[in-house]
Amino acid sequence: SNILNAINYAASKGVIIVFAGGNSSAFLNDGGNTTGLTPAALSHLVFVGSVDASDRLSSFSNTPGNGAAYSNSASASYASLWLMAPGENLIAPGIQYGSTAFAYWTGTSMAAPMVSGALALLETEWPVLRTNGTATALLFETATDLGTTGVDSTYGNGLLNIAQAFQPVGE
Repeated sequence: SNILNAINYAASKGVIIVFAGGNSSAFLNDGGNTTGLTPAALSHLVFVGSVDASDRLSSFSNTPGNGAAYSNSASASYASLWLMAPGENLIAPGIQYGSTAFAYWTGTSMAAPMVSGALALLETEWPVLRTNGTATALLFETATDLGTTGVDSTYGNGLLNIAQAFQPVGE
């Protein structure tokens, strides 16, 4: 498909693709698998779900479920590519209310930019993360675990923890 081709092309150029996980209180891709991705795409994808102010799953947020993404030589569960971030009642420009107005916004489309921003900050501070294509792995590894211990079908890797991502990790 055109979307898969675009993802594969962007990933081949080192671009990280951050997807809002969806607001249907359902499993990502209705629980189905995705095929046709490249191994590079699998290491450059992040799906983002929403939590409320108490770090609980937002009532509307999709979850990773048990589906997976496949390339011809590798695969990754949606849960292993999933992060949570705040996505309820966030203040952002509300230009429909005036050129300088702000409004409260809710949805995984509000959570996804937090992950995008975190990735940009990390790759700016440590360009080797971009060079090596490991910025997403760092965010997954440093996420605050939520729900069942470890990667799970509701919260994936857990809650974005940018402060932890900026601390020494591994070697």
